[in-house]
Amino acid sequence: MATQSVIHPVRQAHSRKALTPEEILKVLKVARESRRNLAMILLAYRHGMRASEVCELRLSDLDLKNGQITIRRLKGSLTTTQPLTDHPGQPLLSEKRVLRAWLAERHDASDFVFASQKGGRIHRSQFFRMFQSVAERAGLPSDRRHPHCLKTRAWILSGGGQRQSGFGQGGIRTQEHRVHSHLRGANG
Repeated sequence: MATQSVIHPVRQAHSRKALTPEEILKVLKVARESRRNLAMILLAYRHGMRASEVCELRLSDLDLKNGQITIRRLKGSLTTTQPLTDHPGQPLLSEKRVLRAWLAERHDASDFVFASQKGGRIHRSQFFRMFQSVAERAGLPSDRRHPHCLKTRAWILSGGGQRQSGFGQGGIRTQEHRVHSHLRGANG
């Protein structure tokens, strides 16, 4: 009797391809139609955040005056405080500018940065659907239309294979510098 190989769902998820700098710029250009979507995608990409970590962000996690964000990592990783960047001449990559624009537009009393219509946090499935839609409109192939591709790209740029503090353990300065350098190069 012939045996059939079955791809385990977890292994299939790990085979997702990372976004190139050109692809993330395409996604950000489409996402800018909504300040909220742009802020969510940019933060997830720049900080290697899981969908749930983006959705769990609270206003108290943002310190725009000092240019910092505190990320409460999931799955046993460490809470980290990371720099928020501002890139003159590159508005799509300027986290502080994008966040200020979103917070100025937002008119709810929720403590969550990205609140649902009822005032609670946005569920990760809503972030997933939003990212899929934006990625499809940006022309990304289907294997790159998952929010985990945002985390994967930042993880690869951080040195891949070696966990860095931006993702729970290690050295965030190196990761942040490499992501910025790759994105700066993509903008010409």
